Amino acid sequence: MDYPIPTPNRNTLATEVLKIIHDGIIDGLFEAGERLTESRLAKQFKTSRAPVREALRNLEKEGLLVYFPHRGYFVRKLSLDDIIEIFELRSALEELAISLLIKRASESDIHVLEEIVSKMEYLELKNEVFRATELDTLFHEQLCRISGNKYLLNVWESMRAQIRIAVLACNSSFPVYEGFVEGHRAVLEAIKSKDLTIAKAAIQNHIRVGLNSLEKDMETAELISHDIENYQ
Repeated sequence: MDYPIPTPNRNTLATEVLKIIHDGIIDGLFEAGERLTESRLAKQFKTSRAPVREALRNLEKEGLLVYFPHRGYFVRKLSLDDIIEIFELRSALEELAISLLIKRASESDIHVLEEIVSKMEYLELKNEVFRATELDTLFHEQLCRISGNKYLLNVWESMRAQIRIAVLACNSSFPVYEGFVEGHRAVLEAIKSKDLTIAKAAIQNHIRVGLNSLEKDMETAELISHDIENYQ
């Protein structure tokens, strides 16, 4: 089956192919567990297999694909244990980011975070909470960026795609859950207070609530899957 994905730019072929496949994975165009073949993708891109092969290898290194001998590449499908470990690492990274940014953040940095949360609250008032979720990644990315530690930001960004895969695998509407917007406000106000203990607790609680919501969604999806199997 062909997918509605763009044609890569001939001038930057390898880079473009990598970006298109990467974005297709994190946007849910390619589903968790789906097999990606060089021949099919090369045909769609109207190119040779070489840049596609290179892209698939790089995406395997990034952790978005898994390779099985004699079978090929598949979009990584994360287990609940995988997701818990990712969120544990994310919690540690963002707690460190909070610790650093409280010391370094300027008024303009805080203003950027304030604008993001205010937009979330505005959308919530308009009953458009799902649109507010688009700002979630931006908020957390800004926390890591403002920390001033580029290695921390790089690690966080490498995790973002895998979190997205896990989310799409069980509930495409995540992270819509009760208290979603309020959790971001709580983190921001804690940062403004300059109280490190309160700020750390706020980010830990916010991420934990999100993980709990995701776990419930996965459990529900598993129950539905079992019901379908039993019915068949």
